[in-house]
Amino acid sequence: MKIGFLAATDVGPNWLAAKESRSGILLASDPNLPTIVTNAKQQVDILVMSFHWGNEYSPANAHQEKLAHTVIDAGAYIVVGHHPHVMERVETYTGKLIFYSLGNFIFDQYFSPHTMHGMVAHVSIDPETKALTTTQAVSELSKQYVPQLPIPYDPSMLVSKTFIP
Repeated sequence: MKIGFLAATDVGPNWLAAKESRSGILLASDPNLPTIVTNAKQQVDILVMSFHWGNEYSPANAHQEKLAHTVIDAGAYIVVGHHPHVMERVETYTGKLIFYSLGNFIFDQYFSPHTMHGMVAHVSIDPETKALTTTQAVSELSKQYVPQLPIPYDPSMLVSKTFIP
């Protein structure tokens, strides 16, 4: 099975955007994003899309959901988000997986219990049916910011409201 990875950012820096004559980053606002995803999917069996997106210390928002659904409709099989520094919800959309934010795996943000955790997502793909199964666990950071052995995933650990550190 051939697995491909594609990444885009929705929080800049926009001046690093790729151009025809210059390498750079893919912006989530690129009007060609669905076509780029479709073209990438044609080269692989499973396409994983990574997004640098969302609002720090906040739950997933409607814009993230729209982007995730757009790229899945265009061919992505799994969407993985990062940037908010907190774990956000997990969604199944048309049988595909969306991890809106895995939170912090290693980071020195001690000011909140939400920033001292990161989701560890294990995804299995059946090579015949392409069915996805997933299990989640949570890594907790020590006082020295070292990930500890995963603890059982508990949805109550997801950030449910915006907070300001």
